[in-house]
Amino acid sequence: MKKRNPAIVKAEKEFYNKGFENGFEQGVEVSRVAAEIIFSKKINELKNIKGIGPKTFELFAIHFSDYLKEVSDDEYSQIVRNAEGA
Repeated sequence: MKKRNPAIVKAEKEFYNKGFENGFEQGVEVSRVAAEIIFSKKINELKNIKGIGPKTFELFAIHFSDYLKEVSDDEYSQIVRNAEGA
């Protein structure tokens, strides 16, 4: 078997590692945003649970306000499609 050119092998590894790193970073960002949206939707569903009134809901909302993000259904759908396509 013919020995491969070390410069080409090195370039292939660098290219692969760069692509892997970019893909991983994109996946992390999409996952983070999707998790924020899902969390926000779940918190909003608390309004529908018997025994959780406006005051209790407000306490939850205040406590978790750093994690809540309001988005439209279209934006949510787009993020999910992006995550599925990645």
